[in-house]
Amino acid sequence: MKKIFLPLCLIAATPSVGMAQNNHTVIEEVTVSARKINENAQTVPISISALSDNNLKNQSIRNFNDVQAQVPNLFLQTHPSEPQALSLSIRGQRQNDILLTLDPSVGIYIDNLYYPRTMGLSGALIDVQRIEVLRGPQGTLYGRNTTGGAMSVFTQNPSDELASSLNLKAGNFGYTEAQGVVNIPLTDSLAMRLVAQKSDRDGYGEDRRGSDLQDEDNQYFRTKFHLEITPDAEASLWGSYQRNKNSGDIRKLAYIAPVPNLATLVGSISESITQQQAYKILNSYTEGDTYKTDGTYPNGSDFEGSTIGFDLSVNLTEELTFRSITGYQKLDRYNTQDGDGTPYEIVAAVRATDATYLSQEFQLLGENDSLNWVTGAYYGIEKGTEYNESIVLPGISAASPTIYEGDVENISYALFGQTNWQFLPTWRLTLGARYSWDERQLDANNSDTTGCLIPAPGALIANTNNPGQCPRRFADNYSDLSWLISVDHNLSDNIMMYGKVAYGYRTGGRNMRGTKTIESLAAFEPETVTEYEVGIKSEFYDRRLKVNAALYFDDYQDIQRSTSVSNSSGGISTRVDNAASGTIQGLELELNALLTDHWNVALGLGISNTQYDEFNALAADGVSIQDRSAESFGVPEKSANLSTRYTVSTGWGEMAAQLDYQWQDEYLTVPEVPTKTPLTQGDFGLLNARISFGVERWGTEIALYGKNLTDKEYIVGGGNAETSLGYTFIIPGEPRVFGIEILKRFGDI
Repeated sequence: MKKIFLPLCLIAATPSVGMAQNNHTVIEEVTVSARKINENAQTVPISISALSDNNLKNQSIRNFNDVQAQVPNLFLQTHPSEPQALSLSIRGQRQNDILLTLDPSVGIYIDNLYYPRTMGLSGALIDVQRIEVLRGPQGTLYGRNTTGGAMSVFTQNPSDELASSLNLKAGNFGYTEAQGVVNIPLTDSLAMRLVAQKSDRDGYGEDRRGSDLQDEDNQYFRTKFHLEITPDAEASLWGSYQRNKNSGDIRKLAYIAPVPNLATLVGSISESITQQQAYKILNSYTEGDTYKTDGTYPNGSDFEGSTIGFDLSVNLTEELTFRSITGYQKLDRYNTQDGDGTPYEIVAAVRATDATYLSQEFQLLGENDSLNWVTGAYYGIEKGTEYNESIVLPGISAASPTIYEGDVENISYALFGQTNWQFLPTWRLTLGARYSWDERQLDANNSDTTGCLIPAPGALIANTNNPGQCPRRFADNYSDLSWLISVDHNLSDNIMMYGKVAYGYRTGGRNMRGTKTIESLAAFEPETVTEYEVGIKSEFYDRRLKVNAALYFDDYQDIQRSTSVSNSSGGISTRVDNAASGTIQGLELELNALLTDHWNVALGLGISNTQYDEFNALAADGVSIQDRSAESFGVPEKSANLSTRYTVSTGWGEMAAQLDYQWQDEYLTVPEVPTKTPLTQGDFGLLNARISFGVERWGTEIALYGKNLTDKEYIVGGGNAETSLGYTFIIPGEPRVFGIEILKRFGDI
């Protein structure tokens, strides 16, 4: 099939191994289209990393968490309120919460469709063509504004050949997975690709009742059609469905405050023990196996999601192309959690989200000998309901549970354009701009056993003298101009330098977990970033060595940050404020070397030096102001990855051995926590390996793989209730896993 349009995002040279061509004499040259013209990835003036389908297979990447091991300055954490959601950070800019009222700082795109929520993404990495990670503010070419960057996933397209594959995996913790792919050419101009996946795994954690934690039960299906309508027009239509079940994350009690809060409460629950005895018992729950908790409240997470996408491209003339991208997404999730990791009824939560997102993007692309450009419009509308039931000391607190419930409507409009001009033989100028309008509406309906907790219009507080109004509608509007200016210069055929200044914007929103006071339901303003970046992209020794580097400085204003505050029933909830400005500076270095015709080595290094210039926020009591300027951003300052791959040709096929090592600097999982040591993850490294043997004439490959081979214990998340109830908890990362994989291909797929 003739390909007549260029994808929105770029295909970049990966820092990972396995990029050499079949002759193993040069590092692969990858054609990109980030600026809407075909270019070598080494000439694109932005800091990017990309993983091809071979990289994903060779490094046994199953989920988004695995991707960070290959990308400098990308940091992902399991979100403490949802084991199937991610908190993403690029260059120190991170998302604090996953509520519908808060947009992420890093955009997720799958087949050019923007995904506003980071939940249920495990199926996105099945039958994938490539993953691209762009660092820095995005907006002039992407569907939505983000201040930190973007991650784009591109699934495999249908082809004109009948082919299929079956991939079977098995490993420890009872892990089994089956993936099937079928490619069917229906006519000379129409082809279809079917994908199905089913995976199961026992939990690597356990609660006090003996129930599994962190198990898997996942299903995923996708159908994708590609139609060549005429020689100048083509379209793609796809739909996907997934259902993911998880028994909940591992919340291991980490610290008990010496103040009598929690010990007193436990003593009140169990009248037969003293406060001193209760404190000793609680401390015992912080000890022992990290993967075993003493929680007894039922844990579980159930996610169901579906997507429909349509992509139409028409060549109007030889120099002008029209493109339309339409998407519809639906998600439902239900989550229950034991919030304290003890056998006592202290804290538990029930959460549910039901949302849809409809988006439409139009583009007009043009090019000539020295100029190419794109202009367009974007529209997105998200509607949904957020429900959160906070159960705190149900045997003691007369107000528990507290229910936060809101109907949310988020509407975004944008006009954008970008042009690239080669004004001299070795000089190019890029100019881009985007104006965005964001409308946010929340119908809040928060309550506890005493009644409505939303102050009525004109009232500052809801109490017996001022009955609340439930539901109450809040509406907020925001707008801003994002822009980009860059200049690049070719010092030689193999060395390019560039400089870039970009301004990014993340929309504001409304706090929905407020109780009693109007201040707790206040709106928060957009955050903005002005980023200055210089970089170099180079190749040496007849394309056997590739070195890319970027230096950046971010002026970060009105930073959206979450604070844990007390709620009406004595528990905790989160509040977002614009309480900070800061600076971020750092670098990325990516090196790829073909040392011999069979040996490839790649190195990645990331540095993000983060610092608040000013950070005054509400304290945990929800009233007083606290100076948090010395606080950590909650991301590692340094990260590095090293990959090496050695291949040997045999009479049967190719044998390969791959080794990957990922290292991260020390970081604080919950920056606001008063007692930092229990929630601080020291610097550590993870070692992964894969050995494969291919039998070419059978179309088969057999591989053995292992991750975290040294069985390192580390933290991927945590929670802070120290100043309210007197404890903190951690969420441990995945232990050592290993398994076998058998891939059978029928035809070229």
